[in-house]
Amino acid sequence: MEPRGSCKRAVQGRGDESSDAPSGRKSARCGLIFNVGKFFRWMVDSRVAVRIHEHAAIYLAACMESLFREVYARVLRSALLERDNGIPKFTVEVLEQAVNGDAEVWGSVQPWQHLICGKNASGEL
Repeated sequence: MEPRGSCKRAVQGRGDESSDAPSGRKSARCGLIFNVGKFFRWMVDSRVAVRIHEHAAIYLAACMESLFREVYARVLRSALLERDNGIPKFTVEVLEQAVNGDAEVWGSVQPWQHLICGKNASGEL
């Protein structure tokens, strides 16, 4: 699943915003499983920006969901997964081994705090 495609579908699937009656959670309206409201709350609490548009939370939730689905699919395909009575046993250790063994996924989940410190190349704020 391509992240941009899933993000675009999530924002387009929001329905009519002009109606006064609430039509349920944003996640359900966008076709996402991850909670968009929690992503928005995290963005506000961590002060990602001065103003945060609700589409930013939808895009972030859709990207994270897409990344999780990709990692989950790779874990299921890997030989690391143990089976308990025929049922895949998904543990943190198996997840960590699968991420560490795949350079593409490993690079996607590394912390990049030095890139968001708020300074430009000259060191000025």
